[in-house]
This record gives sequence, C-alpha cells and structure tokens, in this order.
Amino acid sequence: MRLDATGLPVVAGPAEAAVLGNALVQARAAGVVGGGLPELRAPLRATQPPRHYDPAGDRAAWDEATDRVHSPSGPSGRNRRKEGEACA
Repeated sequence: MRLDATGLPVVAGPAEAAVLGNALVQARAAGVVGGGLPELRAPLRATQPPRHYDPAGDRAAWDEATDRVHSPSGPSGRNRRKEGEACA
C-alpha cells in the first residue's frame, strides 16, 4: 500500500536483521569472527538476500487523495475557517 502511495520501490532485508547483526557483533567482540562492517555483512547478504518490491497499484486514487488533502478547504472541506475569520 505504501509502495503505491509513494510510487517508490522498496528493498527489505530479513525480519531477523537486528538479531543477526547483534550476534555478529558479539561474535566479533569475542574474537570468533574478524573484519569490519562489510566483512560482517557479506555472509548475511549471501544467505539472506534482500527482497525488492515495486509499486503495482493505480496511482490515480492516491494522487486524488493528495489533491484533496492539499486543497484550500482541507480533507473534509467543512469546519474550516476562512483566512481572517474569527474562531467561534
């Protein structure tokens, strides 16, 4: 849904990324593995490839909603004060 709203592709890593990253950092601190960040990320990239998602929906509905939100009367068009109008 957000893909369609923004029109932008998304690259998502594994849901377990934080756990895997923490385990690798702890292994590095314990001297089990060495190297910097690129070396730590390499096995993860080889075993946990990212997923690519592209927008597939109709942008026209999202563009229309954006126009409504940014219109001078606002999203609902009611209960809006006109510029210079006092609050009741």
